[in-house]
Amino acid sequence: MPMTKEKKRRLEAIGDLITEQPVGAQSDLVDRLRKIGIRTTQSSISRDLQELGIRRVNGRYVLKPWREVGAGDFEGVLGLIQGVSAAGPYMAIITTSPNAGKMVAEAIDNEAWPEVAGTLPGDSKIFLATRSPENQRALFDRFRVYLKRSGPPGVDHVEELAGREIAEEDAEEDAEETEGQEED
Repeated sequence: MPMTKEKKRRLEAIGDLITEQPVGAQSDLVDRLRKIGIRTTQSSISRDLQELGIRRVNGRYVLKPWREVGAGDFEGVLGLIQGVSAAGPYMAIITTSPNAGKMVAEAIDNEAWPEVAGTLPGDSKIFLATRSPENQRALFDRFRVYLKRSGPPGVDHVEELAGREIAEEDAEEDAEETEGQEED
């Protein structure tokens, strides 16, 4: 059965309301929808939330990421990352969807990336410490590749990161060989 215009409008409004302000109860959603001219029932809201993949996390409803989230699966939480920026030479700030900070930080911790010294999650921001400025650059390279890969379908940039890591290893080996020759 095709979706009615009313239902489509209600689903879009629910998504907007959830991202704009924390919502803790379905009755709150019914009230907020009424305020913007959409009449509905709690049982319809319940079905709509399930259809949209909206889940209740820590007492608030949050949008589901684009992919299923496995236990600590970083690729599964990519859709929750809104931005990544530097905060000095050893820190990064990751902005997430509302109430997703802890989930994203846990996924990063589970990846055990060598450049990450630790994470400190909040509701929608994560402070991430790196071990050195070089590690911070490597982290941003890693994020660039992951975030590009989560972009348009059919585009896979995993070779970029792998190629860069191989090139860096080759450069290190060349430097070691050069040092060894200089000592002779």
